[in-house]
Amino acid sequence: MSSLLSKYPEDELPLFRDIQNLMNEWKSHSEDSLFTSDGFYPYYTHQKTKVLFVGREGIGLADCDYIHALYDGYKQNRIGNKSVNRHAFHRRLLYMLYGIQHNFPEWSDVPTSQDIARDFATPSGVSCAFLNISKTSNEREHWNTDWQALRVSLETGKTFLKREISLLQPDLIVSSNVGLAPAFDSLPELLSKHPDDLLDVHRCELNGRVVYWLNTFHLSAFSRGRGNPGLNDYDSFYQPLKNAVPSLFPT
Repeated sequence: MSSLLSKYPEDELPLFRDIQNLMNEWKSHSEDSLFTSDGFYPYYTHQKTKVLFVGREGIGLADCDYIHALYDGYKQNRIGNKSVNRHAFHRRLLYMLYGIQHNFPEWSDVPTSQDIARDFATPSGVSCAFLNISKTSNEREHWNTDWQALRVSLETGKTFLKREISLLQPDLIVSSNVGLAPAFDSLPELLSKHPDDLLDVHRCELNGRVVYWLNTFHLSAFSRGRGNPGLNDYDSFYQPLKNAVPSLFPT
């Protein structure tokens, strides 16, 4: 973690320490040997829009820090056994993040995810926060979501989850087909629903702040199920956000 710590600007170090203290408290409370911490990447608070991405669980990251592991993966262009451009989850995340921070340019003008990753979490690049609902890493041979572990983690860690989001103070939350309602003060208000069920837009309140929560299809998915059209980076992920986000943050 010390090597990543040096990448944070001075004004983000207090938040970094607060997140680390929370993760240590959460891990101690859970008594989970597979606990995987998370938080935010360098220069997250310097962004035009503070974006928090929410996933389900870490994969093969028991007793590791997700942020540190994925920062190294972006910079080394290797996540698991794939390059960034070939890893659907992180490729799509980076495309959407770039769009949000650059007012959604035409698709042809969006850099490759590998190029976005090269400058990611630097003063000249985009950045974000990331948390997994389940802090229990999936260490099974198959990587289908461990729903039992996720439910247990959410139930026992609901207060910690709310505190983590509160510390990060995002303007926009983008979740990868996962429920997040227990993290807010009241039931989220559904503002819009994509006609093809690709995106739900909610207005939420957390500690007196309005936060917008967008729930997308799972970022690793290539199909919506038997008999349905396939999913692709532009039509299924980038374009729905392009249609929804500007109206939430009018200039």
